[in-house]
Amino acid sequence: IVNKTTVTQNLTHEQRRTLKTLRDSEDLHLSIADKTSEFVVMATEEQVRATKLHFDCPAYKKVEMPTTEKEISKFISKLTKSLEDKINSTWRTVCRRRNLPNRVYDMFAAHHTSLPTGRILI
Repeated sequence: IVNKTTVTQNLTHEQRRTLKTLRDSEDLHLSIADKTSEFVVMATEEQVRATKLHFDCPAYKKVEMPTTEKEISKFISKLTKSLEDKINSTWRTVCRRRNLPNRVYDMFAAHHTSLPTGRILI
């Protein structure tokens, strides 16, 4: 927890007010780019269009999300295990095709993966 008295503002009052106006605007979408972690500002309708186009890809499928915390936790664990199994299977195939020793497979195989993720949008 950050104590507010130890944090000093690096924005002027006008800059803070302008930033709040930008954040509150429904016409703009503010985010952090996935690959570069750059700050991104774009028109909301453009962001919606890009998102729909992105999720049209066969790599994505619609899933019914559970509603309780326990069900969500179980769902994420199951998904994580499935992903880990697929990654390890592919990695095993690569190792076999390249005649790599088992110790190389073991060094880089996914084991008991957890998916801690977090993004902070200022």
